[in-house]
Amino acid sequence: MSIINPFIDELPSRQPEKPRQKRIHNIKFPIDAVLKLKLRTLCKQMSRFKGEVISQTNCNTMLLRYGLKHLDCVNWDIPYQDCKVYMHTHLKKETEYPLIGGPFGLAIRYGLSERRTVYCIMVAALRRIEQGGTLEEII
Repeated sequence: MSIINPFIDELPSRQPEKPRQKRIHNIKFPIDAVLKLKLRTLCKQMSRFKGEVISQTNCNTMLLRYGLKHLDCVNWDIPYQDCKVYMHTHLKKETEYPLIGGPFGLAIRYGLSERRTVYCIMVAALRRIEQGGTLEEII
């Protein structure tokens, strides 16, 4: 059978797309001015401690992972208001996100939204660091 358009035969074949190795789930949580200041200060301290620039999202993610390890100090009844100003975290979809938003996650267990759950964990982790925790525990 002859080729109708010889130009098509000369095109290089496309390589198949590789699946993403680290699939992430972005969770944003509301912040007020005081919490924003504390989180940005912590990010700068962590950057200086580590010796390289850490983005705010990566810093928030590390703090959230730290908070997930220390759930005993989380107060689930703290005042919460969605103020339409957000920061972000990136959790691994397969392993970390189900702890918060999965079918048996913390949000379902405590009857909270995912954003409120992340907010409570972030505030508790930040409070724990302020009361004597070290940056080495987070990084």
